[in-house]
Amino acid sequence: MNKFQSLLLFTLLFLFACSAPEKAPVTAFDVSGTVENAADSTVIKLQKRVDGEWVVEDSSIVVNKAFALKGNTTLAEMYYLSIGDGKSYVQIFAQPQVTINVSAHADSLNKAVISGSPIHDSFKAYNDGLESFGKRIKELYPKYDLADSLKDKVMEAHLDSIYESISEERNGYTRTVVMKNLDNPLGPYLVSGMYYDDSKLDEMKELAGQFSAAVDSSVYTIRIKEMIDTWSKIAVGEPAIDFTQNDSTDTPVSLSSLRGKYVLIDFWASWCGPCRAENPNVVKLYNELHKEGFEIIGVSFDTKRSNWLEAIKADGLTWHHVSDLNGWNNAVGKLYAVRSIPHTILLDKNGIIIAKNLRGEELRKKLEELLL
Repeated sequence: MNKFQSLLLFTLLFLFACSAPEKAPVTAFDVSGTVENAADSTVIKLQKRVDGEWVVEDSSIVVNKAFALKGNTTLAEMYYLSIGDGKSYVQIFAQPQVTINVSAHADSLNKAVISGSPIHDSFKAYNDGLESFGKRIKELYPKYDLADSLKDKVMEAHLDSIYESISEERNGYTRTVVMKNLDNPLGPYLVSGMYYDDSKLDEMKELAGQFSAAVDSSVYTIRIKEMIDTWSKIAVGEPAIDFTQNDSTDTPVSLSSLRGKYVLIDFWASWCGPCRAENPNVVKLYNELHKEGFEIIGVSFDTKRSNWLEAIKADGLTWHHVSDLNGWNNAVGKLYAVRSIPHTILLDKNGIIIAKNLRGEELRKKLEELLL
């Protein structure tokens, strides 16, 4: 081999070394197991939630009680295993390069025994720790029923304080678990589900700021960053984001058209019990203070027009109402990052957000302070 050939060979080897693609990360995982009492050919699916929609990762059928599925994820992610009509499911926190075993019964899939994924073991331990809080809250239900039957507001207020105390304890427990999982997706997953509005935005930012760089690409870390960005734009003191949606007569109504009045944006739905229970209080306030400059625009999370219109009529809601009839995917709900209803936002005459989630006497007190 002459010098020219040697140089050419060296050059080619160098270029190949520089241009050769990096080895792709191994992302595959397997899920297999048995489902007692499941008939042959029963469909079994492995799914996940993406932007509020179900996405099927893999599907198969049960044969001799057994099944086998595959999935891919770069970082650990929550999946849902369902059988048959999909009404029953069990959560599986899957991670790359593992074989997950499931031992289940078709009639109680949510009680399946799952092994093989270390992060799922941590998730299960967390859920086991939640049980005591759930039990204590469940014990309040009959007491709430009694207070309601007796119309005892003092008793209801006392129960509310107990409920809030238990909820805060539960959140404290969750924060403790998060702090132990800052370097894996369980931490971001829990934080992404802890908060339903921006009332504790600073706390959320503090927790998110402690995540390891190892979870920067986690879907849950990305979701948290999006939530923080959105909630920062709609926090108290910020100008409300304008929107336009059709009312009950298919006429477009814009939030900005109500400028100059104190406006309550009321996110609700005909199927929302707490929303309907609060409506009589809001109707009374509206009738008393509308002439003083109080306006309401209701944003419905209904999907059926008839249900929406019937609820408006039945509850005597005479203010503005809009909806795109897309349920939880309502465009205005997305704009304001609404994750639970009832949810209210109070604006001043200049369209600045001045309060959120005021109800009953709290809302009355605030409005009387502003208008009378």
